[in-house]
Amino acid sequence: MKTVSFSEIKHGAPVRRQYDGPWTFSYRIDHKVQTFNRNGPIVFPNKITDLGGGYDNNTGIYTVPRAGVYILSCSLLADGNSTSNPKLHASIIVDGTPIAKVFAYGDSKSNGNGSHRDQGSSTVFVELKQGSGVWVKVTDDDHVTVGGGKYSMFSGYLLWEY
Repeated sequence: MKTVSFSEIKHGAPVRRQYDGPWTFSYRIDHKVQTFNRNGPIVFPNKITDLGGGYDNNTGIYTVPRAGVYILSCSLLADGNSTSNPKLHASIIVDGTPIAKVFAYGDSKSNGNGSHRDQGSSTVFVELKQGSGVWVKVTDDDHVTVGGGKYSMFSGYLLWEY
């Protein structure tokens, strides 16, 4: 990557630079609840930050821009007010292989005192190859409801590049 000195910049001319990090993303679910089916990616549509542009908030898949050691984290809120399965089992997936699991339990009949909502999370350090796909998916049941309201999120950060 070429370093551009101030004297090389012409007034009014755009300066194009190659992006060289940091590589980080963090997305969440803002709306109240969202239902997902088994084996499909959980889509976190609302951007908190995405430096490097690797996360696709339409598909829920992060494409690794640089090889190295990443820290990945996921928090999911099981919605206790829904009629769906109260047990939320999910996994952080790298290229089709589960590397970490998340569990939360939301019960709409909790002791007769209204609903119970539980948040599960998982954080993992993992070596990733450039171009690998990373996502979160529901693993056990169809029609699992994930609570939004900024409680459910998926984040990653390149800690050490190879």
